[in-house]
Amino acid sequence: MHVIVVFPDIGGYIDRIVMFAALSEQVASLHLLTRPSYAAEQFAGRWKQIVVHTLNHPGKRAFQRAAIQTSVGLIKGLGKRNGGVIVQDIIAGRAALPFGVRRRFKQAYNVRNVVSLYSDNLGYVFDTLLGRQDGPSSSLRKQLPTYRLYAQRILVDYLVYRLADGITCNSPAAVTNLTKWFGARAHLAVLPTEIDASRYRPPSELDRTKMGVPEGRPLLLFVGLARQIKGIYIILEALRRLRDRQVAFQMLFVGGVHDQERAEVQEMIQAYHLQQQITILPHLPNAELAAYYAMSDVLLCPSLSEGSPRVVKEALLCGCPVIGSDLPGIRMLDPAGNYIRFIPARDPEALAAAIVEVTSAPDAAKAAARAGGEQIRHMYAPEAVARHFLRFYESLFSC
Repeated sequence: MHVIVVFPDIGGYIDRIVMFAALSEQVASLHLLTRPSYAAEQFAGRWKQIVVHTLNHPGKRAFQRAAIQTSVGLIKGLGKRNGGVIVQDIIAGRAALPFGVRRRFKQAYNVRNVVSLYSDNLGYVFDTLLGRQDGPSSSLRKQLPTYRLYAQRILVDYLVYRLADGITCNSPAAVTNLTKWFGARAHLAVLPTEIDASRYRPPSELDRTKMGVPEGRPLLLFVGLARQIKGIYIILEALRRLRDRQVAFQMLFVGGVHDQERAEVQEMIQAYHLQQQITILPHLPNAELAAYYAMSDVLLCPSLSEGSPRVVKEALLCGCPVIGSDLPGIRMLDPAGNYIRFIPARDPEALAAAIVEVTSAPDAAKAAARAGGEQIRHMYAPEAVARHFLRFYESLFSC
């Protein structure tokens, strides 16, 4: 079997490339189509078994056309050999690649096209945008760009759903919603999102005061772009309850706030008198982030909709306890609830109570997190996820 991976911007997805590097050792050849970047040069030098094709086309459509053209050339050469060809689309043309290669080459060159859908767009629209509001209400005019964006995404998801030979998702909820709204289909699978544990090694000595964190207060952490779907308003409501009850805490947001919600978030922080307890930092590199995970008392992940949240895996690998919404994408990381403290989604009172519970027994919470980190290290290692992908690819040629 030969694999062609179309992945335009790989710099922010290093773990996925590590997974494909592991996969490349189990297939006849693996070709990576991407834009030129420092990361692409690193991968070309580090993993000799991956053949990197750099496509110098900055525009989205121009890159799609170049990817289709390059894929067709590779298919004509590889498809004549034994084993067939997989064309794997990662955050690229979506419907363009299946349409461009499926009809002409599926039978003649034994080609199967696979698209990975990482966002549960249907779930977000019907559960969040059109569902209950959990923050300040916005005018229809202000929300219109968001509605338009997700309408386009759902249309593309539908086309992909009909055109691709195989679909992978990283959450059971995404599969449930796709099946519910688009109908049942074969070769639709939940495949885990890998994480390279070697990239998350916190320093052996941590000093909160040197990193600007006051002593004597539990440190609560949120990582990622703070916005409604990630539960930012649920967090602020929970923090208001803690402040009203005179519970000490320090809240740290790493990753900033979404542009469209920054004003509302700042207004809520001021209205709830949380300015002294909240710090907002921009995105941080892995080394610094690992240190913040390690010295935090708990990571908050009260999302309204979620795939397979990377931040939960990162936190557990660094021994940081986690409070998360009881959603399928988070529950799949810990089905028995042994090391993640689950709460109902959209429930700030439950979040506030869970924060008090976890921070009141820090040693037990840290021990559970470390045990969870060991599970994550083995279950979601790039090599383990590569085996899942290989089995899925092989199943496409059996039909």
